[in-house]
Amino acid sequence: LKAFTKEAHTLAQLKHPNLVRVLNLFEMNATAYLVMDYYEGETIHDFLTRKPGRKLPWREAIQVLLPVLDGLQAVHDQGFLHRDVKPRNLYRTHQGQIILLDFGAARQVVSDRSRHSSLAIYSSGYAAFEQHVQGKQGPWTDVYGAAATLYFLLTGHAPPPAPNRKQSDALKPARHYVPTLPPAFDNILRRALAVEQEKRLQSALEFKQQLEATLKAEPDNPPPNAQEASKFNYLAAAIALLLVILAWGGWWLIGSNGTAPKPPPSIAKPVVLQPPVPPVKGTLEISTEPPGATIWVDNIQLGPAPKTIERDDEAIVSVEAMLEGYKPNQKSFSLKPGQHRPVTLWLERKRKSGDVLERDRLKDDNSDGPAMVFIDAGCFSMGSPATEAGRDTDERQHQVCVKEPFGIGRHEVTVGEFRRYIEATGYKTDAEKNAEGDDGCFITYREGSEWKYDYRAGYDWKNPNFQQGDDHPVVCVSWNDANAYVKWLSDQTGQTYRLPTEAEWEYAARGGTETARYWNDDPNQACRYANVADRTGQQIFPNWTIHNCTDFNVNTALVGSFEGNAWGLKDMVGNVWEWTCSAYTKDYDGVELKCADKDTIGPLAVRGGSWNSTPARVRSAFRNWSSPSYRSFFRGFRLARSL
Repeated sequence: LKAFTKEAHTLAQLKHPNLVRVLNLFEMNATAYLVMDYYEGETIHDFLTRKPGRKLPWREAIQVLLPVLDGLQAVHDQGFLHRDVKPRNLYRTHQGQIILLDFGAARQVVSDRSRHSSLAIYSSGYAAFEQHVQGKQGPWTDVYGAAATLYFLLTGHAPPPAPNRKQSDALKPARHYVPTLPPAFDNILRRALAVEQEKRLQSALEFKQQLEATLKAEPDNPPPNAQEASKFNYLAAAIALLLVILAWGGWWLIGSNGTAPKPPPSIAKPVVLQPPVPPVKGTLEISTEPPGATIWVDNIQLGPAPKTIERDDEAIVSVEAMLEGYKPNQKSFSLKPGQHRPVTLWLERKRKSGDVLERDRLKDDNSDGPAMVFIDAGCFSMGSPATEAGRDTDERQHQVCVKEPFGIGRHEVTVGEFRRYIEATGYKTDAEKNAEGDDGCFITYREGSEWKYDYRAGYDWKNPNFQQGDDHPVVCVSWNDANAYVKWLSDQTGQTYRLPTEAEWEYAARGGTETARYWNDDPNQACRYANVADRTGQQIFPNWTIHNCTDFNVNTALVGSFEGNAWGLKDMVGNVWEWTCSAYTKDYDGVELKCADKDTIGPLAVRGGSWNSTPARVRSAFRNWSSPSYRSFFRGFRLARSL
């Protein structure tokens, strides 16, 4: 917070059209807020990514830098240094205005006695040599950063790090990449990029004036006889080369016939005492993948990568990279004096709701497990508002937080998936066992002209009184049957499969929405998203209350036949009712957040509606309940998985 307010006070003193302007600073909620001008545009670095070769024509590049130098001079006139001039800190507005950003590394020009610190902040390639060795810094330090930025604009390459150039200067002239660049500009750029600060241009104003003067002296187009001049230059170069060869050959001739001139008498030369070279610090050059993550070093925020830090002595440096949408990555690196260590921190993208989970394998036959979708933790309004059409009395709206991420089935468990379990174990369902004294499965059947609803012997998951294929949702399964299946699946995969809690179910069904249905509030759009009571079914069951649309299914539909919600989940309403693992209470008392005991005898929460459900029941908040042994031809289940 102290560093943040210091930057704000720095910026507040700077008034210039090419510097970001601070409008206000205030503290609240144990933090501080900085109000600055809003600009629409992009950084010069991003702007260059769309340019051929990621660079600019030389005239355009210089025109970009001139206002930056103007702004830097204003910074220096106020007694400050920027210390981190680079393409990522230059912002180009949609109107073409160039703004110098990020004064987080700025400081006042201080005396020699107070210039050293244990942590140096700079960007490799754009930082002057004195920043690497914590030498005396001044306006010439920012001149180096500005010149390095111009070099990048012209060539598409950053200069080599200054310590590397100190040992052996591998900096290629800008004309190596831009043959059309006038030599005068290349000479100015070389002086501005001098490693030794004494040989460097000393102020932003001097740099700007030399660029402008040379720019005026250069014609907009090459002279008409440029081709002839080029030929003359080649001829002159050839003659010069010949003279060098002849001169060298003459020396060899003189030396070979024994008549070499005597060496001149030795002359005493004055001894020049060089100032001691400061010890080379250990440098840690930090980059991230993806690029641009915020770097923290020893709990100090440095800003976006890449960053380079220094240490005087051998040390263990703690580095953390953070980027929105990615998991933080924290590592520690050893660093010794004189060591240059480049490191890259790789960031793993955070899962988000709707991401598809890798499918498990069943150990018995190595076949695929169920298709599951990742759902992140989060809070939502469970239940319905008093104004929602079709609302029932047990839908009290309240805030609920799902505290742990979980997986949920993309669609309901299918006949084929359930058959694999039955064939592997020989399990008998409650319908097949006539559990609790009820024969078979609860179905609709006709006696004479009347439709009746009751348990009927001989009906079960294999024969629910309508035709089913392997890709239809399994029905006629009780809560007991569903829990037996998830136990077997957990044993087969080594994962913890279960039924979803009632809160997890509604959270997943809504997919981030607050409307009555996950598409909107209109029930008559249901047939695009769900298999419900509709015109198709009304032809068989004329007394149905229907959605005013057609989904072309009388009974169950193939799973995944309709559009999903925002998280890619299919059939969360309609098709078949789905068991949850939670006990049902009318007023919600926290049981919606947990699973009931497996030996419970009380009512269990059921969600989602089915192929014969009315508009009032096809809502995200609608609740139903049944006993653990209940089974019907419109009841199935969907899996959840603990992560």
